[in-house]
Amino acid sequence: MTVQEHPVMSLLSLYIQRPGTNKFVLGQSALGTNSPRLAGPTDAYTRHDIIGQAVQSMQITRQLGEVGTLTVTLKDTTLSWITPGQTIECWLTGLGGLFTGIIRSHSTEHADGHAYTTIVATDIMTELSNQTRYGASTGDDQATESVSDRIRRILASVPDLPAVTSSMLLAGPQVCNTVYESSVANHLALACDSSTSHRWHIDRYGRIVVATTYTPNVNFHPAINDPATLAYSRIDYGEDTAQVVNEATLTNHRRVLNEEDNTWNADDQTHTYIDPTSRATWGAGTASVDVSLDNQTDLDTLGASILNRFKDPARLPRSVTVNAQTNPFLIVNTDLNHHAYVAFPDMTSGHGAIIASISHEITHTRWMTTYTFEKD
Repeated sequence: MTVQEHPVMSLLSLYIQRPGTNKFVLGQSALGTNSPRLAGPTDAYTRHDIIGQAVQSMQITRQLGEVGTLTVTLKDTTLSWITPGQTIECWLTGLGGLFTGIIRSHSTEHADGHAYTTIVATDIMTELSNQTRYGASTGDDQATESVSDRIRRILASVPDLPAVTSSMLLAGPQVCNTVYESSVANHLALACDSSTSHRWHIDRYGRIVVATTYTPNVNFHPAINDPATLAYSRIDYGEDTAQVVNEATLTNHRRVLNEEDNTWNADDQTHTYIDPTSRATWGAGTASVDVSLDNQTDLDTLGASILNRFKDPARLPRSVTVNAQTNPFLIVNTDLNHHAYVAFPDMTSGHGAIIASISHEITHTRWMTTYTFEKD
């Protein structure tokens, strides 16, 4: 497939939240409440689109379970008001977001008579990874709760971060109280990994998204170019025994009361599940998963599901690269955890998969998007 180059920046907007002139945010100023310079959150900032102001290139990378990043390079810019802590958003103008995050750093290099400024932003996975939770409890020493209720409890502990849960969210199995000490991100992973149906990610609008059903199905094809299909210019696919799992170890995080000092201690237990047929065929392949399940039946169901999903090295798509300018509307509406069907170059076979990462490489004349996949 020939990759055609056209002007790109006119398709995009790059918004940065700029403090209002001589404004102070309510709660961050020592000025009296009757001061005209004291502003509430809604009018303390304005949203500036800097896409036409010397933007040379942008790189956006978002991946399941990892911090999403946006890197912007500016040439000979005069935007001296840009500082770490400001919100930054990249949009397909008028149609939807590609990335939302917080500026973490900026630096300037002078070379060949020009000044090149680099802005680096990350999404709220940074905050989720840096906030610690010391266990999770229903508030009742003996009670359990569903995976979905545990997720809602975790999200309620970070009310300053935006979150979206599907109205069709299935309850999931019962999880137990735990003294598991880790980040909010790892607590979300612990809850979702305890279920065969729950998945989560940070979306392109900077929100925590949890769902049990991802309805979008995206088609990738080497030749077809229509509104419902992304035509790729490069594909990597194959079979790899390194992806096989025939021995799954589940570490089940529970807690037990120490009656001597009336404190709760960890009562972690490991459960191992083995598929001897897969091991004899493909060799040993192991995986470890942290969970927090209340009963043995749910542990056995989860262990069997993992072994069945990864029992053989199926012919899978690993990644595809798409010229985003051929279908920008579908590009912007394709997100992590969406189901995909990837047709192989022979156009007579293909495979379903889950989108595990999205990377955009954008310059003045080219916008290429690469997707990587995991087994569905």
